[in-house]
Amino acid sequence: MLSLQFNSYSVTLLMSGLMAMFMGIIIYQRLGGASKWFGILMLSIAIWSIAYSFELSSVTLKQMLFWINFAYVGIALMPAFWVIFSIHYTGNSKWLTKGNFVIIFLFPVITLLLAWTNPLHFLHYASYSLDTSGPFPLFSFTRGIWYHVQTGYFYFLLAFGNYLLLVHLKKSDLVFKKQHATIVAAAFIPWIVNLFYIIGVRPFGHIDLTPYAFILTTVLIGIGLLRFNLFNIIPLAYEQVIENMNDGIVILDSYNSIIDLNMGMRRILQNTDGKLTGKYLEDVLPAVEKLYDRLANTNLHRKIEFSINKRVYETDITHIVDKNSVQSGTLILFHDVTESIIAQKKLEQQAQKLDELNKVKDKVFSILSHDLRSPLANLSSLISMAREGDISDEEFKSFLPTIAENINYTSGLIDNLLHWSQLHIKGERIAKTTFDLYDIINSMLTYFTKSAKVKNIEIVNLISKSTTVTADKNMIHLVLRNLLSNAIKFSEPGGKVTIEAQDLYPETVVCVSDTGKGMEKETLKKLFGYESFTTKGTANEQGTGLGLLLCKEFVEKNGGRIWVESEPGKGSRFCFSIIETK
Repeated sequence: MLSLQFNSYSVTLLMSGLMAMFMGIIIYQRLGGASKWFGILMLSIAIWSIAYSFELSSVTLKQMLFWINFAYVGIALMPAFWVIFSIHYTGNSKWLTKGNFVIIFLFPVITLLLAWTNPLHFLHYASYSLDTSGPFPLFSFTRGIWYHVQTGYFYFLLAFGNYLLLVHLKKSDLVFKKQHATIVAAAFIPWIVNLFYIIGVRPFGHIDLTPYAFILTTVLIGIGLLRFNLFNIIPLAYEQVIENMNDGIVILDSYNSIIDLNMGMRRILQNTDGKLTGKYLEDVLPAVEKLYDRLANTNLHRKIEFSINKRVYETDITHIVDKNSVQSGTLILFHDVTESIIAQKKLEQQAQKLDELNKVKDKVFSILSHDLRSPLANLSSLISMAREGDISDEEFKSFLPTIAENINYTSGLIDNLLHWSQLHIKGERIAKTTFDLYDIINSMLTYFTKSAKVKNIEIVNLISKSTTVTADKNMIHLVLRNLLSNAIKFSEPGGKVTIEAQDLYPETVVCVSDTGKGMEKETLKKLFGYESFTTKGTANEQGTGLGLLLCKEFVEKNGGRIWVESEPGKGSRFCFSIIETK
């Protein structure tokens, strides 16, 4: 199974190759003469582009060699198709005898065979290796003897074909000069780019930019099809390829007024039947300032993103200049990247969720290995000693308060752990109801009567009986239970715990205050985080470090927030808000 890693270079190349293939098939099937050979030429370009895109996406040398061999079907045959097209187009079809066909295709066939069997003789590539110095692997090679022969033959056919076109251009009538000039100009672009690659001028290292040059060639020939009726295929190529593209294409003149646009662009503008040609672009898209900044600078050719009708588009602006380097028009392509951006955001959210679940796992393991194991080990040890007679019944009874404390601690820990794990792994459902805050506090106080009495702590409920809130009652109950438990745990004997609530529309703020030992600033920073740490109460009561984290997440699930105010020796004040819903 092939492992491919697509990148911006390979994706662009693949798209242009597919477009060239589609246009080539249409031209070949529906037209004859020079047009048929032009269609075959486009198919060879498509083979080269598509195969090269997969080469740039390959991660191993073996994969690259496979796609290079495939690409050579297009590379080797393309010059032959080019010269045949040129001969047909310039009216010299009588030259294409069987003997000349054999001569034209002899070198491409030899090149194919030598490229495919290169490991046996290394005549085409003297050596090759995988270059991993860049952002993605590339094919690096040293030219062999036949590579130079193939290059010479390649450029001989290129030069001969272009010579025929130039002579034909010079002799053609004025009415057809623009038509022929468009073909000649478009033809020279990829060959010049390939020449720079052959002589070693490579701005992107081992990446061959020749296939990319065919993108611009296709655009220029497309304009020729539209304006000068090249090969009489406007009704076919333009309508079938451009008009039915999902991407939007708009062509502007030098004054930025619309010359033409496809149906994809009309859909983007939400104008499928109104007349837009002749209008200025700023009248059609009045709010896209970044686009006009790019249009104003004729030296820029880069992609920008902006929104139209709640969709995000990536725009490629290409300025069209005449022979005097004067801008005569602009071609703009609008590509919808909304789904890509949404997918990217989903991936980021999934990565964040995965990181959160990993923290949950680490926290659970920490609690199981330390906070839960220790009290259970103590209980097991006491029971084992009693069973084996190592301690008397009286001694065992003296340990019962400790056993009860461990059981209560373990029960509370498991309760918190189950709620917290369910929240993260399965997702806790919010069931909001309106309830009396005073009643829920009063019913809860009986749960803490014993622990408060042991330390002689006074619990004062200052919440008014008329205070009602709307939230998930079970979650708020658990939050208050944890806050009250902590307040008692960290209060000095004879201290005081106060519960109060304030109506600060649009939220109700509930606070639990104690007169305990307070906390340092460093401790406050860690209170609501995933970092595992525990502290003991004033009577050495155990803690898990989980309760406050659970409080924070349950409060936030209900749309509120939680915070703490504390100083060493001055007690602590924990507050959380409940958003009012009217």
